[in-house]
Amino acid sequence: RARSGRKTGRFAILRRSDLGIRIRAPPWVCATEAGAPGSKDPIVNTAPLRPTRRLAVVALVVAQLAVAGVLGWSPAASAWEDNVSDAELMDQALWSCRGLSKRRRKKIDLGLFRAMLDLERRMGVPDRLRGMTLAKACIESGYTPTVKGDCRPDGTCKALGIIQLWPWTQRFGVDRTDPIDSVRFLLTRVQIGMTTVQDRCPRVRGDIGRFVMAWLRINRGPLQGGRQRCHGTPHGLRRLRQWHRNIAKTRRLRARAERRAPKQVDTDWGYNASSAIWSTRPVRRNYAW
Repeated sequence: RARSGRKTGRFAILRRSDLGIRIRAPPWVCATEAGAPGSKDPIVNTAPLRPTRRLAVVALVVAQLAVAGVLGWSPAASAWEDNVSDAELMDQALWSCRGLSKRRRKKIDLGLFRAMLDLERRMGVPDRLRGMTLAKACIESGYTPTVKGDCRPDGTCKALGIIQLWPWTQRFGVDRTDPIDSVRFLLTRVQIGMTTVQDRCPRVRGDIGRFVMAWLRINRGPLQGGRQRCHGTPHGLRRLRQWHRNIAKTRRLRARAERRAPKQVDTDWGYNASSAIWSTRPVRRNYAW
């Protein structure tokens, strides 16, 4: 039982002052609201924040404003792994796509991955966003060109194809069951939407930021609650970021292994028989690891 407090039955409701707990008021709380001189509030302590804590608060607010697009920065401008090769992206698309069964993974045509990456290169996708079509296809259909989605209770489905295009795309002569045709249509619409983003969303700056915003507006629509959609994350961008983080981790592990045992790890890229592509993963030989 507490020495003080409102008793309810056998137990007592403890106050924070009884336990000796004192919390610090946030910097935006006025002195007249809590803990001011002469006030009866024994809990809140309005001592001034230390300089390091002030900097931490300011950094947190600036980060939130940047993510919201208030300062014109874009989430896509964060740290990405540079000089990512096609082999690394294909390796991640094959082995880091969640939900793929072993049977489905064996049936995937790696030539389709190469064709999609070549199409991205020809369509002018920024280097930091290369692999966006693979990430989107991984989430939408698991690289299955004939899968259906957005189905109603009566059995009718709107989305179809590797990136789940809707029926309105057929007005442009798109074959939704053709993966290359669907990806070409998506990238073409993104290129057209970049000019619209520049006019409708002036706070979004940079080619990468406008590209991501155009991708988002095509994916979720140009309007949000009657207003222009100028912030958010498109479907597939988070998966692409995770792939870049995996690639960076693989590179660090390989460099560490080369520093510790340079004779046991091949310095050139090896052929990974499990994924049937050229991979940056260390290839095991007959010697002991």
